[in-house]
Amino acid sequence: MIDFQSPENQLLWPRDLFLEELESVKDSNEEVALLLAEALTGSSLGDQIAADPGFDAALLVAEVDKRKDEFTAAKSRVYYRQRNGLAAPSSEPQWGNAFTAWRTLVSELSANGWFDQAFGKDCPDDPRSEQPHQRASMELGFDVSWPPKFEHAGISGITDEDDKRQIEMFLSAVEWVGDHVARPRRVERIHHWDNCGKHFDKFSTMTGRRIYWWRANAILAQCQVPFDIESAGSDAGYVVERVDIARSDLARRATTDAPTKTKDEIAQAISLFRRHGATRDDKRAATVSLCRILENLRPEIKTHLLKQDEKDLFNIANNFDLRHKNDNQKDHYGVEMLDWIFWIYLATIELMHTLQRKPSSQG
Repeated sequence: MIDFQSPENQLLWPRDLFLEELESVKDSNEEVALLLAEALTGSSLGDQIAADPGFDAALLVAEVDKRKDEFTAAKSRVYYRQRNGLAAPSSEPQWGNAFTAWRTLVSELSANGWFDQAFGKDCPDDPRSEQPHQRASMELGFDVSWPPKFEHAGISGITDEDDKRQIEMFLSAVEWVGDHVARPRRVERIHHWDNCGKHFDKFSTMTGRRIYWWRANAILAQCQVPFDIESAGSDAGYVVERVDIARSDLARRATTDAPTKTKDEIAQAISLFRRHGATRDDKRAATVSLCRILENLRPEIKTHLLKQDEKDLFNIANNFDLRHKNDNQKDHYGVEMLDWIFWIYLATIELMHTLQRKPSSQG
């Protein structure tokens, strides 16, 4: 019986994604062993499977599925200074740390064959015809090293404009890497000549991307960077403004569950509002788009909301330079106010669409 509480068997991956990938590779002991070596804190279970040709991986998968709730995620240790409140947490983005940690991640993935589907194995007997940095430089429009390296923002001698450019290039490279990763599920052979190493095959692009996005997002969050890589919907793989989990879930529901005729417009509004570098005008345009959708939903709003609530929703649009243009409009308000209006409108749209789907007998 597997000890899921052992420090050797704690999960480094999101549990749902690990279980999906385990289901996909369950018919191959070799592929199961490689997955366990990657997804768990220790290697003993994977080594045991790899060393035993008679091991029945299907039995392991069945046991894991039955006891999946026992899996615990590996947690970062809280060390002395943090534990005793001696290291005050910074609320400012730690761009330099983000640059370094992300570069280490890319280096690790590269060493483990995650770019071999896109570029082939760089083998002494059959070198790559194109290196990752060459294609990245061409597609991103600036010189890229491999793994990509960016200067620490804020260091002496770097101007604000240089910092801004470094950050923009970094976020572009973060997106680019996600488009070129794929998780190898099998070691096809080990080539000992000239320290070539493992040749991988049976790649999974979607698993690779989801794990990369998840790991990169963990780095961005830990370093207080105010952006995430979106993992679903039309913006999947793009860097967007980070919001709390509730608003992120709202954006996903509002897009996924919307009627066909408004789905694209809602998705475009969310994308425009949350994208990296969105200006106040961009955010206003996105909010105006939601205002148009609300106007079309006004009969449902009148039916399901109190009269004053319905009136207040459209008073906001009428008085804050969103719906009608006249001298009485209030247009000197900050982005924070626009942010509040946008999410109120999106939540109202999602609620009306939810109520539209309910059978009339349910009220």
